[in-house]
Amino acid sequence: MSQVSPWFRSCTYPRVMDHSARRGRILVVDDNRDGRELVAELLAEEGYVVEAASDGPSALSKLKTFPADLLLTDLQMPGMDGVELIQRFRASDPSRRAILFTGARSPDFRALVACSGAAACVHKPIDLDTLIMVIEKTLEASIVPRRSVEHAVQ
Repeated sequence: MSQVSPWFRSCTYPRVMDHSARRGRILVVDDNRDGRELVAELLAEEGYVVEAASDGPSALSKLKTFPADLLLTDLQMPGMDGVELIQRFRASDPSRRAILFTGARSPDFRALVACSGAAACVHKPIDLDTLIMVIEKTLEASIVPRRSVEHAVQ
């Protein structure tokens, strides 16, 4: 894996995992190339199917051919911020999950996250163990309601 940048906190490795299991499809969006590539590489090593985009419009374009289970996006990006991207990602299916990550800290931040429809927010510098835990819980939460509906129909 690439050298860890100051953008991230260290994590505990190696992990033991079952690479045969499909863990989910994640689209990582960040205008910071190094951060985006590092997160994408980490998630791929964890067994996720990962695509990456440098901004909101590129992400929306990629979503036409990459049906992501989860959108992981930076809040502050040029052109289209993470809030607008999440809202557009979830417009056709409100059950779609997204996680924001940001270095911003303001009193209005919780309201912003709630308004965006994000399932969670992770602050920079990102603790990679925490990020994986948040992703796992977010994906698990999105699968449980669908399984309940499928079970009820049977």
